[in-house]
Amino acid sequence: MSNNSKFFKNTTWLIGGQIFRLIVSFFISTISTRYLGPSNFGIINYISSYISFFTSIIGLGINGVIIYELVNHREENGTILGTAIVFRLITSIICTAAFFGVVWFADGGDRTTMVVAVLQAIQLPFLCLDTINYWYQSNYQSKYPVMVQTLGYVITSVYKVFLLATGKSVEWFAFAMTLDISVIGIAYMALYWKQKGPRLRFSAGTAKHLLKISGPFILANVMSVAYGQMDRIMIKQMLGSSAEVGLYSAALNICVLISFIPIAILESGRPLVVEAKAKNNELYQLRFRQLSASILWICALYALGVTLFPRLIIYILYGEAYMGASTCLQIGVWYTLFSYVGSAMHLWLLCEHQNKYVLMFCTMGAVGNFIINFLLIPHWGINGAAFATLLTQVLTNLIFPLFFRDTRAYSINVLKALCLRDIQFKELLQFAAQKLHIKKS
Repeated sequence: MSNNSKFFKNTTWLIGGQIFRLIVSFFISTISTRYLGPSNFGIINYISSYISFFTSIIGLGINGVIIYELVNHREENGTILGTAIVFRLITSIICTAAFFGVVWFADGGDRTTMVVAVLQAIQLPFLCLDTINYWYQSNYQSKYPVMVQTLGYVITSVYKVFLLATGKSVEWFAFAMTLDISVIGIAYMALYWKQKGPRLRFSAGTAKHLLKISGPFILANVMSVAYGQMDRIMIKQMLGSSAEVGLYSAALNICVLISFIPIAILESGRPLVVEAKAKNNELYQLRFRQLSASILWICALYALGVTLFPRLIIYILYGEAYMGASTCLQIGVWYTLFSYVGSAMHLWLLCEHQNKYVLMFCTMGAVGNFIINFLLIPHWGINGAAFATLLTQVLTNLIFPLFFRDTRAYSINVLKALCLRDIQFKELLQFAAQKLHIKKS
């Protein structure tokens, strides 16, 4: 089977799995959000922002790097995976302790917030097992991660149904994400052993190599998550209201409802772009433009629909209590275009061996986001935070790279993708036809 065929089959599994999980969790999450109300929903999302920050540290910036290494060093897959898992486990233990320190310092006087923090923190050590997912992706076998992730969603959904049926408190809902992550992590390891994947080993030499190439991505991921999550933290600290955090979080949840499609395209397209780079630079540039165009325009069409009917969407999903998030939703939904293409930028920088710019752009974005939030939130509230998020994504993932000769080609490719130039629609249609032929066969 050709790589193009593998790509479409892989993407089909990813999108199919995401759609199933979206259907299963959509109604339950919507009902849960209504049930909790803006205040309790805000507490969970406020703590989740801290969790996301420490999760980015545990990731060690190797999400894209590890696929690159697995694709190009098949004979060392067991050592690469084993080393990455050990590193992440050690980091997760340190981050768990740091997380409790930060939350206690910021909100130690609030019992509910601290209980929610403890229940959500249990998930952190299990995150290291997610590394196995990238081995399956590098081999175009995403059906296995899809099955594992679906198992986690089903168990978590059943758990939430139980909570709703029995009228449990916010603390019980806080444990839902921990349950999901732990089930998925354990299932990944069980599946990997059952299929007798490459024997996991730790190597100091491999560890040094991974740290060397992923170093810029570690702080970059931290900065990226920082400016992606600091808005909720700043809203809570500057406005003093978990309800406002709840409104803002509800709006962002609607913004990313479409996320399963660009994420699936990116995850399946990553190995294809990497392999094209090794064969032909022209083909590599084309693949990157096609990947970027797919992400940008799917998000743009979704953003347009949400912008036209924000109040109706919020009312149907969350009810009257969340109507205060309508303007925030209209502004914030457009950030998704540049957020997901930003993940493609990290792939481009990796392929071009320009990792040094990852940290630079993310640091610029984090500093810019903090300043814009600091200036706008006191005057515009959650609407100011939404505008700060949008502007930060545009600057970081499109404008800043234009200022540097080494990265200017990336922004030019993205602009071409946005304008649908040099995409070669005929080839895309041939890919689609080939996909249909494979399914019929």
